Amino acid sequence: MHTVSLIVMVFVHVWYVDGCTIDVAYDCNTYKQKEEVTVGWCWDITKLFRCKESNWKPVYELDLCSRKKCCPGYQGPSCEPVCFDPIGCPNGGICKAPGIYECKSGFIGNKCDDINECDKLNGGCSHECTNTPGSYRCSCPEGFKMATNMLTCIEIRTTTLSPPPGACALNNGNCSDTCVETNNGSRHCYCPKGYEISENGTTCKVMDLLPSVIDSTKDNFLLDVILMLSLSLITLLLLLVMCCFRRKSFDW
Repeated sequence: MHTVSLIVMVFVHVWYVDGCTIDVAYDCNTYKQKEEVTVGWCWDITKLFRCKESNWKPVYELDLCSRKKCCPGYQGPSCEPVCFDPIGCPNGGICKAPGIYECKSGFIGNKCDDINECDKLNGGCSHECTNTPGSYRCSCPEGFKMATNMLTCIEIRTTTLSPPPGACALNNGNCSDTCVETNNGSRHCYCPKGYEISENGTTCKVMDLLPSVIDSTKDNFLLDVILMLSLSLITLLLLLVMCCFRRKSFDW
């Protein structure tokens, strides 16, 4: 007997369903071919014998069929679970079953509420912790900067920049002794006592003291002459006085 089933109710694409499904039974008619055998006498050239003949007759019979249907709490062609219909799971949650879902990182609870990471140990931040949807961030106050671990603030140490080198910075401005910078960015070379600047403006040389020595010698010579003349005059005056004193003595 050959049997061919024919569903006479709603046709369901069961191969298309990958969610939660159940089998729903319903009445249907099935088409079958039924064999009818007729027994009689047959004759060939030599003898007479009993034989049978088969005939196939179509028959429709009432049967019980089944189809796929979404489970309660599931809907759509793929029988997907429904959570918080019609808005779906909040904050990007994934619905796993009716009312059961998987929250993204940083969210928790029945409606995937945001986790405030700053409530626990300040989020690991050394200074300021700011909660953000699904995450958080650490920040630093003025005078600090964020380390590479994005948690720790380190102090910014400022360094005083040195002014650009002046005219005396390189090789003492080529001065052999003292170099003094001027307001216009140039420099002057100076020499210690007893020395004077040479013609090149950078080298110190010993001062020429010969003219002053000569002048001093001339002055000393004149003083010596005057002193000798004075002594001579005084000597003469004393001699005259003594001579006069002796004459008077003899006259007595």
